[in-house]
Amino acid sequence: MSIIKIKKRTTPFVQMDKTGLEDTRMSLSAKGLLSYLLSRPDNWKVCVSHLTTIGPERRDAIYSALKELRESGYVEKIEERDDLGMVKSTDYIVSELPASALPAYAQADSGESDTNNKDRNKIEEENNILPEPKVPAQRMESLLVALIKLEGLCRTDMVTQDYNRIRAGVKKIHAATPDVTPEEIERRAKNYSVEWPNMTFTTGALAKHWARFGATEADYAKAKREAWIKEQNELARRY
Repeated sequence: MSIIKIKKRTTPFVQMDKTGLEDTRMSLSAKGLLSYLLSRPDNWKVCVSHLTTIGPERRDAIYSALKELRESGYVEKIEERDDLGMVKSTDYIVSELPASALPAYAQADSGESDTNNKDRNKIEEENNILPEPKVPAQRMESLLVALIKLEGLCRTDMVTQDYNRIRAGVKKIHAATPDVTPEEIERRAKNYSVEWPNMTFTTGALAKHWARFGATEADYAKAKREAWIKEQNELARRY
């Protein structure tokens, strides 16, 4: 589990933002776990089995507290996947502030300014780099709902990272097919499961191989028949 902190002193004491301690959405157990995790060094890694050794709480209690922290925005679960959508590694990023409050800090730390953004836009225009087409809000919502369902996720359990990942996939799909509908996404997702039956479905993999899964049922039937004819011809030549 990787730890990200906003500020930290090199002393025996722990300095942390009190926002989490005063967050009425969380139980005292979740607040205690948050305090412990934020007291660890930067980039400190830990597993749940270790957390069960520092107190009387068992695995279920630890996972329950982690779930509270995720729902409240203090913990983000990040999964790294390969090109086939298989999970390679999982990190939990712990922050002193909930996800909704982090962008302002991130912008201040990054040194980005409106002037820099305008300069970047000007450079893109001069080099004829077309801006990414925006997805209408209503269509974005309907496509998000479809993909969240296909991934087997529940909106109440999702964190910012999940939303950002799926939204990025929607933008890629919309850029390739501007008039895409939830029904079309479901159709191609079905083709995904047909071609890759043993692979976990992810929005990123679907977006990356969007054109590949565009075949219709007639196309699949034709390809299947052609494969059968080829097989029969091979057998006829052998015997």
